[in-house]
Amino acid sequence: MLQLEPLRFSWPDCENDCLHLPKLTIKPGQHVGLVGDNGAGKSTLIKLIAGLLQPRRGHVLWQQQAIDKIPAQQRCGLIGILFQEPENQLLHSRVDNEVNLVMKQLGWPQSKIERHRSDILAQLELTQYAQCHPLDLDAGKRRMVTLASIAVAQPAILLLDEPSRDFDRHNLALLEQFLAEQRQRGTTIINISHDLEFVARNCDRVLHLQQGKITADGTPVQTLSHPALQACTELPSPSLWSLRHQLGLDRTNNHKD
Repeated sequence: MLQLEPLRFSWPDCENDCLHLPKLTIKPGQHVGLVGDNGAGKSTLIKLIAGLLQPRRGHVLWQQQAIDKIPAQQRCGLIGILFQEPENQLLHSRVDNEVNLVMKQLGWPQSKIERHRSDILAQLELTQYAQCHPLDLDAGKRRMVTLASIAVAQPAILLLDEPSRDFDRHNLALLEQFLAEQRQRGTTIINISHDLEFVARNCDRVLHLQQGKITADGTPVQTLSHPALQACTELPSPSLWSLRHQLGLDRTNNHKD
């Protein structure tokens, strides 16, 4: 279970907290969407969860252990993080070697590495690109390669920044199927997205952040029809989801904390 004790975070040159969050609990298998304007604190939050930043106050806990106290090698098997610009985290000149990276860091035997690599490349339709340079692929394929590399070791937590960007309809469906399968295995997924339709289809809980604070926390329909999000200037109007709710067409599960 992922727990965020009341968190405060500020940058060194900033007098005021840029993130001020209450206690949150995120259960295994939940898919949580983070929505809000640019600068609301979404990317800062996932970096805090990943242990890449340390809060000024509070803790991020996994199974009652502070994530930033977990050794880096162990943490890379616990958490997979996809940044908004995936090419910035691609390190190898071949797709297969890129996918091998985390498993080698974890000290897996070669036979296990090859089996897991083969499985995830097939699952994400990347097998034919195994010997290609990742940067020679189009933006969607680069994002898919990065997803494969962070998910191949089956981490307990996936942190995804704009995961649906750059995908055509086929690859978007492939991504959504993959994320659903991860949830069935109990993986906790937290994603940032400006694509509210993607959020509504895939998340069972949505948090709206505004100026570093959570203004709404609930099911997709509850959060996407919240007045705080309707006033958000950089996101599409969620009136469609409000209408679906009014018509009783909400097919999402209610969030129970």
